[in-house]
Amino acid sequence: TSPARDYLMDCINGAKMAREKGVIKGTHQKHDRSWDCWLGFQYRIRLNDPYLEELDDTRKVRICSAFMHVVQQGDFGRSGSKVNIKGSTARTTLDNVAATFVASGRRSPILSTLGKVHIHIERQTRGYKREDPAAAHEKALPPRVFRKLLHSASLPRELARAWLICGALFFAMRSCEYTF
Repeated sequence: TSPARDYLMDCINGAKMAREKGVIKGTHQKHDRSWDCWLGFQYRIRLNDPYLEELDDTRKVRICSAFMHVVQQGDFGRSGSKVNIKGSTARTTLDNVAATFVASGRRSPILSTLGKVHIHIERQTRGYKREDPAAAHEKALPPRVFRKLLHSASLPRELARAWLICGALFFAMRSCEYTF
């Protein structure tokens, strides 16, 4: 081995370690879960080609579209019940699978020849989002709850604790968005 080759290998390994530090552990776990769903889907449809290397671009998009539909229908839910998943979650699952393709040196299966997300995937995502139920906002705590907590504190430590509780409730329960 030459010194230049050793130097290059050190640089490549350093770059790899920096990339791994650039992604948090939770992201790896989400990608792994998405990939497991992808492999499960392939098993169900009797396709033994995880990276769709034997298919043309049109078929790749169709398979990815079908996968996103299966995810949206809740076929991979933890509870086993088929409850529809939000469209954005189904799309994120497909995006994680596409990211795994790219991380392994392959082209994303959901991109068109122009390098944008294929129009079929975009339209399917929009269709799911239109069907998604509206967000159900929880009722905010009224300001009198915060006043009661603060006024009931008599000692300095209790007052400090009351302020911390009020701050946590106000921001964690998003009362800041609904309290005027």
